[in-house]
Amino acid sequence: MICYLVTEQRTYPMRFFLETWGKHLAERVRIVTYESLVGGHKLPQGDGESYIFTNFGGIGRMGPRAQKQFGDLHNRLIESCGADKVHNDPARSLRRFDLLRHLHDRGVNSFNAYRVTERGAAPRFPALVRHESQSIFEQPALARDADQYMAQLRGIKWRCGTLRGFIAVEFCDTADANGLYRKYGAFVVGKRIVPRHIFFSRDWHIRNPDLAEPEMVAEELAYLDDNPHADALLECARLAGISYGRIDYGALDGRPQVWEINTNAALVNPPGGDLPQRAPVHERFVEKFTEALAALDGGA
Repeated sequence: MICYLVTEQRTYPMRFFLETWGKHLAERVRIVTYESLVGGHKLPQGDGESYIFTNFGGIGRMGPRAQKQFGDLHNRLIESCGADKVHNDPARSLRRFDLLRHLHDRGVNSFNAYRVTERGAAPRFPALVRHESQSIFEQPALARDADQYMAQLRGIKWRCGTLRGFIAVEFCDTADANGLYRKYGAFVVGKRIVPRHIFFSRDWHIRNPDLAEPEMVAEELAYLDDNPHADALLECARLAGISYGRIDYGALDGRPQVWEINTNAALVNPPGGDLPQRAPVHERFVEKFTEALAALDGGA
């Protein structure tokens, strides 16, 4: 049994998957909310259990006491079950900003990130200003120079009353020679990389696939089969201290450029939420993801 730990408000990615594409895994994966544990419910423990900690931002919003409780729980599980059975450390796994800075320092990412309150912060332009923990849904504006950057910071300070939590991320242009962008996604599941998708778009800010021509679907299926970036992504996951989550990235001159690792990412979109011609991609992913979860759970 795999215990998937998450906040009540963020159960839907795994819950939806287990109710639809992953029905055959419903008896293998149990969703356990952090709130239930705070309320006194006991975490299932046995010789065959594995544990995945997710949604660290949600833990942070629960306050210092909860953060300490789940950090201590993680450590106790490591002692009793072993490191191979416990995935992601709520106290030490790197969040977005620390991950971006670390990957740049290690020469993985060509772009850097800065806290906007950091003294002497001087991002290379163009740069994107965003909150370090919140998702971006609308098209963000790129600051093309220092004047635009400072204007954005003044606007954020006026709207939010603070610049705390905001970061500047240098823009990394991964468009190919034809102006086509590819957003790759791949899950790290224990010691495996499971490719999830390639989203194609003419827009650099990609949240969903805009294009799905036959040759693109073929490229996406080949990506799932070939897993071309597996070694590099496993190293990124190791540097982040994360052994379950979706790595979102682009490719620059063939090298992965990692944007984030989402520990509670969507697995397959709901009906009507995707292009129908991509159904074979979902089927191939579910097959490979199931194999990886079985390995995480100790066998077939």
